Amino acid sequence: MDQTIRDLRKLDALDPDGELDFLLEQHEDLKSEELVRIVQAVQNPRLTLLFDFANMINAYEAPEAALATMAPFVTDVHIKDAKILADRGGFAHRACCSGKGDIDFTALLTTLLMLGEMPQVRAFGCEEENEMYAPAYRFPTDPPDPIIPPRDASITELAPGEDLRARLIREKAEATAQIAYVRRVLSDIRSRAERSL
Repeated sequence: MDQTIRDLRKLDALDPDGELDFLLEQHEDLKSEELVRIVQAVQNPRLTLLFDFANMINAYEAPEAALATMAPFVTDVHIKDAKILADRGGFAHRACCSGKGDIDFTALLTTLLMLGEMPQVRAFGCEEENEMYAPAYRFPTDPPDPIIPPRDASITELAPGEDLRARLIREKAEATAQIAYVRRVLSDIRSRAERSL
C-alpha cells in the first residue's frame, strides 16, 4: 500500500500540464477500503476509482458493499456479470453472459446513476467476458495489508475443438446481447422511477 501511494504521488510529474485523468481499478486483489485509502492519501483530484461489477469478489467483498465504500470516488464503471464460486475459503468468479450470473445489475446501476449532485460517473463500459475465470486472492483470515503472492493472468480458454474465428463470432453476438440486456435494465429502472413520481 505504501509503495503504491508513493508511486501514485508522482502522477503530477508525469502530467505537469494536468491534461490527463487517472483511474485506479479494483482488480481482484485490493479491497474497496484500501483503494479509498490510496486515493485519499495521494490527494490528486484527477485520480479517481473505476468500479468493476465483479472484481471485488476475489478480494472477499460483495459488489454492493464495495460500491458503498468506493462511491464518493467512482467516476468510471465496467459492467459485467459473474457467477460467484467458493474457492479455498474465499471467492472466485467466473464471468458469464449478462443476466445469467449473481450480479444485481438493477441495484448497482441505480446506485451508480444516482451518485453525486451532477452525474458523477463519466463512462460505463460493457465487458462481456463469458467464461473468464479468476480465483480468490483475499481470505477472511488475511492480516491487514497482506502480501499477495504473484499470480498468473486470469484466463478465458477456447472450448475444446473451438477455433478462434468461431469464438470471435460468438463474442460479438454476446456483446450485442449484453448491450440489449443493459438497456432493458436501464429501461426498467426508468419506468420504476417514473411510477414513483
